[in-house]
Amino acid sequence: MKKSALIAIPAAAALAVAAYVFLAGGPEGPEAPAESAPAHTAPERASAGGELETQPARAAQESGSSATLAAEERPPEWESKTKGDLTTFSLTHGEIGYVDVNSVLQDRDPYSVVDLLQAHQDLTGADESLEVTIDRIEETEIWGHEVLFTQLIEGQPTNEGGAIYFSSNGAVTWVYGDIINPQALAGGSVLILPPEAEAIAREAAARYAATLEPERPEWRGLPVTITAHSAEMRHELDSDYELIRLWRVPVSIDGPAGTSVWVSVSPETGEVVGIKSAVTRD
Repeated sequence: MKKSALIAIPAAAALAVAAYVFLAGGPEGPEAPAESAPAHTAPERASAGGELETQPARAAQESGSSATLAAEERPPEWESKTKGDLTTFSLTHGEIGYVDVNSVLQDRDPYSVVDLLQAHQDLTGADESLEVTIDRIEETEIWGHEVLFTQLIEGQPTNEGGAIYFSSNGAVTWVYGDIINPQALAGGSVLILPPEAEAIAREAAARYAATLEPERPEWRGLPVTITAHSAEMRHELDSDYELIRLWRVPVSIDGPAGTSVWVSVSPETGEVVGIKSAVTRD
């Protein structure tokens, strides 16, 4: 009898504990332990159709990875500014578009880059006359493929261009740059031909050389040789950001204070627009 009594008492206690747990588990019971909730939860954002996009965040939580949204799922950061004939732009995140990966990487054919820029004409200023050439292709750990491009006008390179970044499937994650509106080119006739431009540049360089001081007094009065090389047509922006044509003539000044300069000559008037050093320093 005493042995049976000892067994019955713990059984009654167990029933009492079970009843307490059952009652505590109802609507008014204590909250679940903190460790059962996700450590980080990405905020929900509305899609274009008004539906909340929560799948990326939920998938990240279930996989144990961070809840950071992929680049194409982040809110777009698209900026554009136009000054004169120049448009400066940057498009990051969002659905920017795609490029032809094989064409760009293997053939260096920029047709899909041009198509992408034209698709965002209101931001990039790229119209149907846009021409670009691919200068360099690299790979980055964060952005994927990086392609640098330069704008062409009438087949000649300009000082403007930009870069485009895309993944292995061609999805563009970032594109930025500067584009000139080639339609704004003044309709003036080209009256100064290359030989005339070179002669004008030679005279301008001679005047410029006269202002240079030799490093040593004994070098003064020594002969100076001015050599103008082949002129090339360039399209640049003036101080008001307006597109103009220029003959750019490289000129060598050989003498005690020798150097090399670029002389810019207007093809419409023959005016010397500018002289600047052709020597680059790191």
